[in-house]
Amino acid sequence: MKLSYTRLRGYVPYLDLLRKNRIAMTLIFLLIMPLTVAASCSNSNVNNSPSGADIFFPVQMDKYAQSPHPLALARGTLVLDGKFLRIKPLPDLPASNNLMIWPPGFSFYIEEGGIHIIDRDGTKVASTGDVIEAGGGQVPVEIVEKYIGRSLPIGSHGPYWLAFKVVKIS
Repeated sequence: MKLSYTRLRGYVPYLDLLRKNRIAMTLIFLLIMPLTVAASCSNSNVNNSPSGADIFFPVQMDKYAQSPHPLALARGTLVLDGKFLRIKPLPDLPASNNLMIWPPGFSFYIEEGGIHIIDRDGTKVASTGDVIEAGGGQVPVEIVEKYIGRSLPIGSHGPYWLAFKVVKIS
């Protein structure tokens, strides 16, 4: 059954009004769109200090706290790489920058230009710039997404370090 405009007019009472005002609607759109773009550009973050919303902080779900974990040890400097916290290997160690997948209950706060990591009890574990050791191991993206319960954001890349213990060593 082919529907024509005259047949639709009975079903949609405002169709005539919209059809007649198509030019007005287009003009309104063309006037509002540049204002919206200008407003969003003016709110850009001028300083380079991160906010909590800028940082991706993947934490394992509680239900995996007692699951088996790899038993390797990563040692390096905790750094912010874009919006990801990574372990940058020390110069004398042959390793790669691992994106940290934090143990259950871990979180972070930002203070005095640094990112500070706290455990489930609220004890400060490490800060950006600290040399840390992380017990755990490299895992594929499928395991990461299973343990954190969601997909990784666009722009994240491995290797991924699934940690079960994190200790500041200097």
